[in-house]
Amino acid sequence: SAFLITEADPGVILVTPGETVTLLCTVDNHYEWCKFYHPSGSFCDFEWKRRKANITMQDCAFSDRVWFYGKYDDKECGFTFVAIEEDAGIWKFEIEEYVRWRSKGAGRIQ
Repeated sequence: SAFLITEADPGVILVTPGETVTLLCTVDNHYEWCKFYHPSGSFCDFEWKRRKANITMQDCAFSDRVWFYGKYDDKECGFTFVAIEEDAGIWKFEIEEYVRWRSKGAGRIQ
């Protein structure tokens, strides 16, 4: 089966500092890792923890101002944060498919 991004919202957005921003990506199959890259190159990594049945924040350069957004069962991964000047630019994300009993790097990445 394929592992594809089916939706990315928003495509382009213009906000001013102090506004709340939500970035969301949806894929066509379950994922295990979801990483968002800040325009500076820093990132925030989320992992699906099967044993805990939830998404857990892993390494995150801006963990003090970001929180997970989306429904894992709907194959969504996103996050919400309050914008600051340094957030201007292109944000990127990568999502790695879930491969049971395997570690990071075992699944296809989009």
